[in-house]
Amino acid sequence: MTKAAKIAITIPPEELAAADALATTLGRSRSWILSEALRRFVAHERLSHDLDASRAAQLRRDLALTAEERLREAERELTAHGDVAPVRMEQPLRSASYDDFVAWRRERASGD
Repeated sequence: MTKAAKIAITIPPEELAAADALATTLGRSRSWILSEALRRFVAHERLSHDLDASRAAQLRRDLALTAEERLREAERELTAHGDVAPVRMEQPLRSASYDDFVAWRRERASGD
């Protein structure tokens, strides 16, 4: 077993209750839940800070695009490498409900 350090922390009662409930659900100890949460947080923070400058710049460029522009750029990159055939849209992308999407797919499948 790995050596562990005992520490004292202060957390809001509702977060402690949530940790205890999760521990019960998973059959783990409260210490394991809090340690795992800390491990994941630290790993996530390290990963975020480890992005090199070019990847961070690319991420900023991507986030500056609209959803439609990001989709078209992804399609362009995939088709440039021959991974997929280009998708031709009859209409520009718009916000639609899932029901609208299902109706559109049925209409396309039937050839109407």
